[in-house]
Amino acid sequence: MQYREKIEQLKSSSILLPALDLRARETSFREYPVIKRAYSEILGSHYIDHFSINMVLANGKMLVFSVCPEIAYTLYSSQRGIEQDLAISPTFYDNLDFYFWEDCYSYDTRREVMNKKEERFGIKAGAVIVKKVGDIKYLLSFGTKSSADNFKQEIISQQPLYDQLGSACLQAMNSSLSKYITAKDIELPQAKVYIFKK
Repeated sequence: MQYREKIEQLKSSSILLPALDLRARETSFREYPVIKRAYSEILGSHYIDHFSINMVLANGKMLVFSVCPEIAYTLYSSQRGIEQDLAISPTFYDNLDFYFWEDCYSYDTRREVMNKKEERFGIKAGAVIVKKVGDIKYLLSFGTKSSADNFKQEIISQQPLYDQLGSACLQAMNSSLSKYITAKDIELPQAKVYIFKK
């Protein structure tokens, strides 16, 4: 099945809302010195102006490690922000290895979400590469302030390179990320559902 067909199929069903760990909004601030050092090599190259690692723990809850902590804090401070940013929905990261942010947004809010990211943070487009290591999923999230079309063409044609760049950041963040992985909180969260209006 082609990418576009897969996206449309996923969007035609109920979309699971992400379950954020209670620490999700603060991890980027807390780990910022390590994040800045780990991500510095890729920022500014290959149209990459923003990068984050969203770590989905074994219990299904997500933590965010962003080079721009304000994005996670702003977007995930309200239920509406979480409902709008469906690029972090398990519906997409459980079923796709790669996807563009905007393809996950509802038709009703796509412009609003993208405009908010562009006006507030200068980000014009973004994409996610999903990596699974053991029972942890990592969403390697790339964003650009450059031309959205150029970025999309670059990441599609150079996906192995972006995967390699993101994996290098993941490796550099390993000791910081590992301290958030605990064996005790393994109860699965109650999934909330979002249904696109037709």
